[in-house]
Amino acid sequence: MKTMKIPALEIMIRIFNDLLTLFFPRACLVCLMPLEETEQNVCLECFYNLPRLSRYASDSLQQRLAIAKAHEIKTAALFRYMPDTNMQNIVYPFKYHGNYKLAYQMGRQIAISVHAHEDFKTADYLVPVPIHPKRKRKRGYNQSEHLCLGISSVWKIPVRPDALKRNVHTKSQTKKLRDEREQNVKGVFDLDNIDDLKGCHIILVDDVLTTGSTISSCAQCLFNIPDVKISILTLAATTQSGKMNN
Repeated sequence: MKTMKIPALEIMIRIFNDLLTLFFPRACLVCLMPLEETEQNVCLECFYNLPRLSRYASDSLQQRLAIAKAHEIKTAALFRYMPDTNMQNIVYPFKYHGNYKLAYQMGRQIAISVHAHEDFKTADYLVPVPIHPKRKRKRGYNQSEHLCLGISSVWKIPVRPDALKRNVHTKSQTKKLRDEREQNVKGVFDLDNIDDLKGCHIILVDDVLTTGSTISSCAQCLFNIPDVKISILTLAATTQSGKMNN
């Protein structure tokens, strides 16, 4: 029986990774305890203890979003978000600290957890809420797009980051009130490559829904596509207006 030879480079990489783990062990983002080899970013115990929303809070989220009520948009979020909680330890690393792989991982969890909701699984495209090119250059990526990529890896629905664009580089919404948030995002989004989206079912994806001003502005823009159907899916949602940038 032939023994498979492992290339020298692969051996070196394995040794390097073992040493890296030895001196800088991977830790859970929530409890800071060392991760098992099969765990990524968050240990299983912490992940299953994250504050989930009952039945994805579809009804309450729809009531919060005027556009969702007006157009009967199916809306869902997986987790409840509040500042200074475990969910902040999940969201901040991929939103502000460069951990785009965590966004992908959370996207997969969205898809796995919402798998029974046929209204989402039958969509034609996933469209991330866009960020301004200036912010994307600074951050290096759009976290909502990586959430979409994670969802797509499970549901096999194509991602269309080119459908919407953000024309105006607005200030952070973190400390703004509801009315200020709505004014801050008025007219900042526009349609881009949408010729093949006519008559399609689009899932609009974002990380955290607070007042819903940003995602409502995006949805209103997408409704300019003839015969389009829109659903809204976010990783988390606040139970009341929080400090999270939407």
